[in-house]
Amino acid sequence: MSWLTLLDASFRGVPFQVESISDKGEKSLAVHEYPYRPGAEVEDLGRKARVIPVKAVFWGLSYKSGVEALVRALERDGKGELVHPVFGSVEVCIRSWEVSHDAERVNYATVSFEAVEAGPDNPFFAGQSARSLAEQARDALLSGLQGAVGGAASGLMATLGEVAGKAANFKNAVLAELDGLLAVYDEGRQVARTATAWLDMPLAFVADLSACVASAASTATSGAEALTGFASLSRLSAALPRLDISTGRTSGDYATGVNAYGAGWISGPVSDAVGKAEAVLAVRAPQGGTTAAPAEAPAAGSLQTPIARASAQALLLQTQTYCTAAVDTLEAELDEPRLTPAEIESLTGNARGRVRDCLDAVAAAWPPGRAHALCEGLRDAAQAMQQMGEAALNARPPLVTHLAATPGNFHLLAHRLYGDYTRAAQLARINPQVRNPNFIAQGQELLVYAR
Repeated sequence: MSWLTLLDASFRGVPFQVESISDKGEKSLAVHEYPYRPGAEVEDLGRKARVIPVKAVFWGLSYKSGVEALVRALERDGKGELVHPVFGSVEVCIRSWEVSHDAERVNYATVSFEAVEAGPDNPFFAGQSARSLAEQARDALLSGLQGAVGGAASGLMATLGEVAGKAANFKNAVLAELDGLLAVYDEGRQVARTATAWLDMPLAFVADLSACVASAASTATSGAEALTGFASLSRLSAALPRLDISTGRTSGDYATGVNAYGAGWISGPVSDAVGKAEAVLAVRAPQGGTTAAPAEAPAAGSLQTPIARASAQALLLQTQTYCTAAVDTLEAELDEPRLTPAEIESLTGNARGRVRDCLDAVAAAWPPGRAHALCEGLRDAAQAMQQMGEAALNARPPLVTHLAATPGNFHLLAHRLYGDYTRAAQLARINPQVRNPNFIAQGQELLVYAR
């Protein structure tokens, strides 16, 4: 061993000199012995925690302060970092310690302590919780959208400033298109305009557009009859429609149904149902039946016009508004599940569809160099939205398909599956296709939690 390669020893940041240190290792063995049979079967159960006896020394006029600092570190609860002079950082817990003084050695003391390795060989608990993953995804989503909104706004203001120097008829046409874009969100002109000379004051148009989008969102979700959760987000989605960026006009709504982005249920006969209490029961929809078709994307760089860039800014603002509400709803699912898996899929699909439209609009309205910078944040946002949906789904047990063996109801089914009839409300929530919760036909297909 070369003394030149030793590390400076310390525990919880308190340095000390080492008189001696040793490492004791031991295996955990299970010895199986049998009567009238020599020897034994020995099962190696793996290495036990490493035990590290350390003898630290302090000397000099200030030795006492060093001893007291180390003792305070040893007395603290929990794990701590021991910097081993040979093997480096080791996470340990302290089992015992002893402070010794010798009358023949003035201003000198030794501190002997025994450290036990506290870190497992395999990081069993290294995985992140659903809450931690959701918080990271939320931050990535909002920061990605905010970066795209800010970058596009600065470019839009520069574009409108360039239009101010054009011919009068061209400026009037642009102003009419911009006013029509605001009318999509504020047709009754309830929001006061900060200026009418938007080409001379581009910042005023950006502010007015943001105010109109916020007003439309607020109106859709406000009032005494305001709904919460999935219904509220459906109303918000209707107030923030899909745009044709070439004209700045509405081109349709985003799908918000619970089966809009995946296979759902339809009404149909169950021929082998016993004792049916209703004419038809819910059965699986055929494959490829109800999936929202994406809108046709314009070619990249094909619409580099003022109204296209203003429409792209509007899409970014409304996507930011909807995604913020969606992540709030999905994050609340981690604490108290209220949505069905199909509703979570619908919220996630709606948000990702909006981000996809933003990507298409930005690519069409801006040259490749600027579009690439804006799209990077949007791609991060799309991935983060997917992670939010996964976190909300993974916060509960996995779903499996179950065929009812006998007629019954959700309370009886919950008792049979889990031994807990109070979980009937969970089963009713994830099976909205069952119109009569007091009657489940024999052979009816249901979704249930695996545990």
